[in-house]
Amino acid sequence: MHLDELHIAILNELQENYKLSNAEIGRRVGLTAPAVSERIKNLEKWQIIKGYKAIIDFRLLDYPEKVMIGVNVASSYKKMFLKKIEEFEGLTDVFRTTGNYCYFLYFNLRGTPGLDRILEKLESFGQTVTFSILSQPVENKKIKLKV
Repeated sequence: MHLDELHIAILNELQENYKLSNAEIGRRVGLTAPAVSERIKNLEKWQIIKGYKAIIDFRLLDYPEKVMIGVNVASSYKKMFLKKIEEFEGLTDVFRTTGNYCYFLYFNLRGTPGLDRILEKLESFGQTVTFSILSQPVENKKIKLKV
């Protein structure tokens, strides 16, 4: 796998708008549409591009509460914990971290009753800390990649 400046330019364009046509990306980076297509296929094959997604504003879908919950899970419960959290409504991301809490869970919730139910279920796995997210001044920030 060798990435050159054209691969990086394509990745930068896709970060801005993954729905751009290969022809439009080609115009922007100086390649033909088939050449862009081949490079994107390689980026996917190398798993540099892991997928494409829509970014949803959950607040408009009646999920106004955003929270992060840190959980300190004992090693012997980690598999059970990861299985259990699959059923939690509103869970969008799970981060394994260093420090006092080995996992941080990110939720979009309908309200505090949902948060209360989640916290009750998490208590059996270990100590938790909850952060209510008041605003998100920077969201889905793109990284300007360089060669």
